[in-house]
Amino acid sequence: MKLARMVITMMAVALLFGGFLASLSASIQGTAAEYAQKIDVPPVRMLATIIFLGALVLAFLPDKEGMEQPEDSAE
Repeated sequence: MKLARMVITMMAVALLFGGFLASLSASIQGTAAEYAQKIDVPPVRMLATIIFLGALVLAFLPDKEGMEQPEDSAE
């Protein structure tokens, strides 16, 4: 489960970073409107939806490694 969370996180960060750089580049070149039209297509929206839903599912699944109870040595 930890690996799935890490993969979703790294994929989302990489896509956000790449999108930011592409948007910044288009803005500097003065082609922001054309870039926005090219990026606003169903496959990109579907990818965003899949990543969002995957992150949402993983947010509600418990982390089995983190659920271990610490031993109380005071007893």
